[in-house]
Amino acid sequence: MFITVKFGANCEVLLNPYCQIIILTEYLKKCQCEPGDSIDLLDESGALLNLSEMEGSSESARNYVQERQQYILLKVIRGDGLEPIHYQSLMENLEQSHPLLAA
Repeated sequence: MFITVKFGANCEVLLNPYCQIIILTEYLKKCQCEPGDSIDLLDESGALLNLSEMEGSSESARNYVQERQQYILLKVIRGDGLEPIHYQSLMENLEQSHPLLAA
């Protein structure tokens, strides 16, 4: 079983999700992220996995991802107090490759 995570300028990484969520997210943070960033994944149908809420979890990542699916790496930007959470795609040119997801 594997998943593909897209980021940057047409970069992607194949990952084995048979690991804890904390290990998966720490590895993904090496892909164009700063050490303290929160990240999440978006599947190609536009569904957010909400991994950012479980970043320190020892639960298995395979419970949240689908085999052989492609995901887009997102940076989670939490607002101060009343501001909502925003998500920033870490994949360049998302509008061209996945126009529906960019909206």
